[in-house]
Amino acid sequence: MDEWIAQADGKRWHMRGGEVVAGPPPEGLAVVSCGEAGAAKVMVPALLPGARGYVAPAGPLPAYAQESPRGRLGCAVARAAGLLAERPGFDGIACITGARCHWLRISAGELVAFQSSLTGRLIASFGETDPGAGFEKALSRSLSRPQALAADLAVAELEGQAGAITGHFTGTDLAAARPWWLGMEVVVIGDGPLADAYAAGLANQGVAPGRLGGEQALLAGLWALRQAQRGGRDQTASAG
Repeated sequence: MDEWIAQADGKRWHMRGGEVVAGPPPEGLAVVSCGEAGAAKVMVPALLPGARGYVAPAGPLPAYAQESPRGRLGCAVARAAGLLAERPGFDGIACITGARCHWLRISAGELVAFQSSLTGRLIASFGETDPGAGFEKALSRSLSRPQALAADLAVAELEGQAGAITGHFTGTDLAAARPWWLGMEVVVIGDGPLADAYAAGLANQGVAPGRLGGEQALLAGLWALRQAQRGGRDQTASAG
């Protein structure tokens, strides 16, 4: 039975196959990680872990980079791979939420292109993310008038409207990313109120997004990488 360590976002998980194991791990287990400083870099379009034909690196998951729009992805790549593990053959858009929010175009097991924003970090600079009171009205306004963001934020901050602040930032990002999600199948990957805000914003525009937990996707993606590094052998399935 394959035991290993998943490492990402400053956390470590003791894994047995694709499942988290409670308690401290034994010494000497292999570590499978993403988001490492100094990791190798590949340019998109590029295959994701778990895709047919993917060649696994010996070390950490490489960063995926792009020239236009310029960007770099760390553990978002593992989360995208986790989406493929959960939904083989997925063809559409992954909206990955966090301090940096990413829109990823995935097709035929490949990360085709992506666009990123600092929406999560910007909302956090004003306080807690809150897709509650005032969210929908602010979302709709910033979707139609993203150029008024700075003025709208001044009013929302003065009135202490956390929901409106969240709505304005989310709406502005949705407006900028409209070519990515319009008419596409979308899955929102993430946990907590920011993922809820993006899912609600997309639903407001007539999109019915799928949902996948951020940690769930991350661990599924690292498990796909682990299997690829071992030549596709699922030691859990063959154990015993």
